[in-house]
Amino acid sequence: MDKQLIIIRKIVFLLMTVMAIVACNENAGNKKSPGNDGSISGKQLFTINCGQCHKPTENFVGPALHHVADRWKDQQLLFEFIRNPSAVIAKDAYAKALFEQWQRAYMQPFPSLTDEEIKSILAYCNEAQ
Repeated sequence: MDKQLIIIRKIVFLLMTVMAIVACNENAGNKKSPGNDGSISGKQLFTINCGQCHKPTENFVGPALHHVADRWKDQQLLFEFIRNPSAVIAKDAYAKALFEQWQRAYMQPFPSLTDEEIKSILAYCNEAQ
């Protein structure tokens, strides 16, 4: 029974990963839906890039992002993780522990997110109730 449960979890994770990749690819061309000043809100960025796997205040496919920066030893390492998770997992104990905690599920990399966009996403998550 345990082996079947593990297989089912892996299949569910694989399907969710594929769905997230497809959703991100569909939104890739619409990443910059301009507001009055041509910018995109943290909420919009979160929805486009993170919402398939994360929720601001509760665990989902991945961990809740509410005050996630407080759990990392420095902001730049968190930003590096967001842009290239596998590289950070290979060199950082906290990232490796997260990887293990979340059943060795790799987060999709977001190499094109700027520091300002990541800060905007994190601010949105921190304000969420």
